[in-house]
Amino acid sequence: MLNTKMDIYDIFAYYQNEGFYYKYIPEKMLNYINKKYEIPTEESIIAFLHCGFKTGLCFTEKGVYWKLFGQGKGKGKGSFSWEFLKKIDHFKIEKDELYLNNEKVLMIAGTLYPPNDLVKLFEEIKRHYSEHQDFLSLNTSNISDFSLHIDNVLRICSTFKGNEDCLLCTMLNVDIRTSDSLSDKTRISLMKKNNLGEDETLIAVLFH
Repeated sequence: MLNTKMDIYDIFAYYQNEGFYYKYIPEKMLNYINKKYEIPTEESIIAFLHCGFKTGLCFTEKGVYWKLFGQGKGKGKGSFSWEFLKKIDHFKIEKDELYLNNEKVLMIAGTLYPPNDLVKLFEEIKRHYSEHQDFLSLNTSNISDFSLHIDNVLRICSTFKGNEDCLLCTMLNVDIRTSDSLSDKTRISLMKKNNLGEDETLIAVLFH
């Protein structure tokens, strides 16, 4: 990434991938996190890496909290602060396990998020936090955002609709389908799988 001053949302956007939510986290998922992750009330949830079975890594302006299955008794929950991260010289993931300074911290399984991207994400956060002390001084209630009219979103998705009609989709082996081309059963299944609430609308889906 460029060596310019940015906030943590810029880094989240750069490393956004499947299962990683930032700024906007589905309401059902957010309610579960608030209930089960024991995050202090004074901290704001700013991102979440979904690892399946309602587990994953929860990011706040203070650090990272996790709740994962498949670990020993008492090791299913934990946290580390961004201040602690400044002291880490080496990050790596091997066999679904995250190591900080060659010490195994936790096991990350059930996510399709690229392991190398998670390592780079932590490295970038550490670098910018070390260089700019106000990097995480965010007023999360006033983060600027943008919006698109739903018709414009549909028009963009329709441009790439159908693998056979899109050279780029064919090259990448992906298929974009708008909601109107999905059966009710498929639409309901996708909304449930992606933790979408009843008040949300599925516009399009990318299959690969």
